[in-house]
Amino acid sequence: MSSPEDRDVDELAAALDARMADAQALDGASRSTALALYAATQDLHRAGLVRVIRHLREDPRGKELLFELVDEPVVRLLLLGHGLIRPDVTTQVERVLDAVRPQLQSHGGDVELVRVDGQTVHVRLQGACNGCSMAAVTMREGVERALTEGVPGITAVQVVPNEPSPRSSPSQRSGCVRVHVKRVG
Repeated sequence: MSSPEDRDVDELAAALDARMADAQALDGASRSTALALYAATQDLHRAGLVRVIRHLREDPRGKELLFELVDEPVVRLLLLGHGLIRPDVTTQVERVLDAVRPQLQSHGGDVELVRVDGQTVHVRLQGACNGCSMAAVTMREGVERALTEGVPGITAVQVVPNEPSPRSSPSQRSGCVRVHVKRVG
């Protein structure tokens, strides 16, 4: 097996997930001990990382190095995992949309992220949601609430109208039509 520093972030994360699943599968006292060991290790790592970040922030070159380090996938995952940096707004929006997507899909609809513009998220409703009288309700009660409550700084959600495809008939454009979802942005 290669050394940890030579492995990519996906391989390292998969190994951690597998070991956590192993720990969760242990019985009673063994599981408690394994999870306590994991928590203690996490606490130690977080405390050390906080100290490193504080020292880097105190030096102008350190700040520059910190920004460079955050671009390294393994370092970024480590800092995200310890709650020391936040995911970018688009990632946060995608996570919230992924959480509400099953509810929309259960009704034959979906939502597509078009863009994030400042404090406003622009989405496109698709499938059964497009053109349905319930689209406004779905938007207001589901997607909009989830985004404004789930993503700090997002204060508004705008629905971008769908453009009819040249192959669709007028009756298809005004009715509920299931379409394939593709992520944009």
